[in-house]
Amino acid sequence: MGDGENDIKRTPKDQQDIDNLKFSDELSSGPIQNRACTDIFCCLLFVLFIVGLVGTSMFGLTRGDPQMLLIGWDRDGRGCGYSQDTLDFPFLYWPESPDKTTVDNVQEGNFEDAIKLLNNAVCVKECPGTDTSAEVQCKETSNMVNNDKYDKCTFYPSATKRSKGPAFRYSAKAMSNFCVPDGADEYSSEGIEAFKKIFFESVYG
Repeated sequence: MGDGENDIKRTPKDQQDIDNLKFSDELSSGPIQNRACTDIFCCLLFVLFIVGLVGTSMFGLTRGDPQMLLIGWDRDGRGCGYSQDTLDFPFLYWPESPDKTTVDNVQEGNFEDAIKLLNNAVCVKECPGTDTSAEVQCKETSNMVNNDKYDKCTFYPSATKRSKGPAFRYSAKAMSNFCVPDGADEYSSEGIEAFKKIFFESVYG
C-alpha cells in the first residue's frame, strides 16, 4: 500500500476538472488587467442623485425651518416654545390617561386609539411629577374648555359634574422638547407602561 498522490487513481475526466480549476496566466498577478466600467448610465444616475440630494438639503436648510421637525405640537397645532403664544411653554405633555380599552387595543397591536390619545397633547412650562397638589402650568387647548374631566391642565378620568375623583398624574422627565414618563407613577403602572410603549413607537418611531 503506497502513500501520497501515487495512491490516487485519476481518470481523464478528473484531470480535466483539475485543469479547469487552474487560473489563467493573465491572473498570475491578480485581477488587475482588462478592467472597465460596465454600467456608465447607472453611475451617472447615481451621481445625479447625490447632487440632487445635496441640492434639496441645502434648499431646505436655507429656505425652511428645521426646528419645526424637532418641536412638539399640541392638539390645536401650536408648536411648544416655537411661537410667541407658547414661548414660555417649551415642553409637550400628554395629560390624559389611557383607559382599559386603549390598553387592551395596544396590547393587541391596534394603535388607532393610542394615536388619538397622543393627539391630546398640551404645551407645559415644565414636565410635571406625581404630586397632584402641584399645578400643571400649560397652554390650555380647545378640548379642555367646558370639559368636566379637566380642571385647568389636570385630567380627572372619573370626573362627573358632581365630583372630580382622583387626578391622573405621572412623573415625567424632559427629553428634548417632550415630557417622557420616567416610571415613577402612583396612579396606574399598567396604564403608564402602555403609554410609554405608545410614546416611543409613535413619536420616536
